Amino acid sequence: MEFIARLVMKHRLAIGVCWLMTLAAAFMSVSHVTGRLSQQFSLPGQPGYITNQKILSRYS
Repeated sequence: MEFIARLVMKHRLAIGVCWLMTLAAAFMSVSHVTGRLSQQFSLPGQPGYITNQKILSRYS
């Protein structure tokens, strides 16, 4: 554990830059991820509803 602490303290700038690059990548991907969230639901008789019922009957 002491080795890791020394390594981090010795390379503070490089580790900080890596974290900033990770943060920038996360911010750039947010728009792609939020577009995939939806409020859709399946009504009885639709393929999604039927599949959900099959999954429920199989695993419960």
